[in-house]
Amino acid sequence: MITLKEFKKEYIETYSKGNHAPKTVAANDLALRKLIDFVGDVPLDQIETKHCMQFMSKQKENGLKPNSINNYFRHNKAAFNVAIKFGYLKKNPWVDVKPQKKEKQLPKFLTKHEIGKLLDGTENKDLRDIIEGLISTGRRRKELLCLLWEGVDTENNCYTVHTTKAHEIKKFRMSGPFRDLIQRLKLESNGSPYVFRQWKPDSVTHMIKRELIRIGRPDIHLHNLRHTFATLYLQHGGRIRTLQEFLGHASITTTEIYSGLTDEHLDEEIQRIKW
Repeated sequence: MITLKEFKKEYIETYSKGNHAPKTVAANDLALRKLIDFVGDVPLDQIETKHCMQFMSKQKENGLKPNSINNYFRHNKAAFNVAIKFGYLKKNPWVDVKPQKKEKQLPKFLTKHEIGKLLDGTENKDLRDIIEGLISTGRRRKELLCLLWEGVDTENNCYTVHTTKAHEIKKFRMSGPFRDLIQRLKLESNGSPYVFRQWKPDSVTHMIKRELIRIGRPDIHLHNLRHTFATLYLQHGGRIRTLQEFLGHASITTTEIYSGLTDEHLDEEIQRIKW
């Protein structure tokens, strides 16, 4: 029987690299390395559900957060599903293992006042355009940065992007602020096929982080601008089902993290009770 270390090598080289994005390949490799560190290089069919549960408990004892532990769980479970496809196992020992429970937390977002401070104080125009684009669309970083002019249809008020999660080409409607931004950028276009300046994605993340620190929100990250879009939409009476479409979520469950209204909105809503 193939050992865990031998399977890891085969899985990464034969399957993962041909089917997953580089970051997912790295995550698969890390999860299996952590499992090998815990159980040793044992025959693959000797790994039982109890060993998987013990692995999860050990990560918790080591102080890992539920998200990190669940990442190991998810990637190892997927790898062992492939082991079944390869004919090494009949049953996945991870099937009966439960992921760590996470405390439900509302997504962090910027207030309207903070959005104004962020945009007004960002001196680099190209970066300010990207920030405005992120907030007015709710797009993920790569989706926005890879937006092409050929995918923009102002006549029909829509644009097309390659979604980073589902790896699909999807069409989205333009919000008013994004349409205004697109029209201005079109007038300023220098012939590039891309709508926004082409910096390295991680460089954009770091530059935006500096601007967020500047306005006193070091707890906010680039991805929270997506949360900001979602929260603004709901604050103005938007519906969860429609928000699911705007964000490109495959499941309504993912969108429901935004169901908790902000205190500001609750204060407004409670005033509806009058006599």
